[in-house]
Amino acid sequence: MAEQAVFPPPVAPAQNGNTTFTSPVGIPSAQPSNGSPASFRSFSPPQEAAPQPSTLMYEVVDAQTGEVLSGSNLPAAFIRPQLVGIKMLNQARDYRALCDKASGFFSCNEISKGGAIKMRILNWRLEQGVRLSDVYPEPETVVQVVFIDEQNLISTVLFRTSSMRNFIQLIDNITAEGYALASLVVTAVLERVTTKSAHTFHIVKFKYEPNDEQNIREIIAFVQSSPQALNCFRDLPREVVNMGGYAEGVAA
Repeated sequence: MAEQAVFPPPVAPAQNGNTTFTSPVGIPSAQPSNGSPASFRSFSPPQEAAPQPSTLMYEVVDAQTGEVLSGSNLPAAFIRPQLVGIKMLNQARDYRALCDKASGFFSCNEISKGGAIKMRILNWRLEQGVRLSDVYPEPETVVQVVFIDEQNLISTVLFRTSSMRNFIQLIDNITAEGYALASLVVTAVLERVTTKSAHTFHIVKFKYEPNDEQNIREIIAFVQSSPQALNCFRDLPREVVNMGGYAEGVAA
């Protein structure tokens, strides 16, 4: 029997009891269980291409010596980074689905990413008792997703209300078809909805397609070398509770 990739166990749910999650990160196959292709064989992690010397954004010259600064003599702010393979920056990138606008769109760190994003999902969890803002004062349940974006960077995104229900339905469909979630590329698309009372908003719908085997191998190698990326969920504001006579927010 073909060997399957081994992944680290997921981190236990938060102690406050408000969080439960499913961690469908195993990647036994890129095909349905009733198909003919076998599970992935054991493999050696692919060798990343050696990073090329960073490209200077500007030429910096020492005013006294006339020497062109480079390498360790050059401030990091003047060096263009060379990102190779899947990477996690200092923290996961913060994607948002802006659904309550007539022109709904995704944003990443407040930069617009248009009406659709592609995700290679590493982990997800349902989070209860979340208070996102004063606009939504009642605590609610949301789903938070950890994924690799199109720039090969580790990211997170939240889905709520109808979009959250669509995501859960996506998971059910993938499970029923016998796919491993991490072997797929999931596309999240914002779709405009207008109610009978003429209120316009957007919901997120999902579709998926198989990822290519080479990229799946790269994902496996990344997760094996950086297991902490599986649980880089954002801390979310919780409902306000009474703590000995005063109100205090509960962090995720």
